[in-house]
Amino acid sequence: MISDQEFIKLFNAIAKVAKTPSNPPQPAESLEDNYPDLNIDSLDGLIMGMYLCDAFGIPEEIGKTMQVKTVGDTMKFCLENATKTEINVDNAIADLK
Repeated sequence: MISDQEFIKLFNAIAKVAKTPSNPPQPAESLEDNYPDLNIDSLDGLIMGMYLCDAFGIPEEIGKTMQVKTVGDTMKFCLENATKTEINVDNAIADLK
């Protein structure tokens, strides 16, 4: 459905939108990256979760159960709960703007 590198690209684009320009995120480079190491706090993670759920077609009630600590945890949650069978990362990123 989506490669690790494509997910990281989408994750980083969403993190930029979720964070304020005065407090930008560190770009994720691997699935093992932890949220705190990327300068992503719980509120940022919540906002990012909403964008990711939209991109993957995850219903809001399921999205609310997302409890992740790493980029890989996030990818696993999104893939396990996705209702969309194909994700076009470039289109999803374009929709953020």
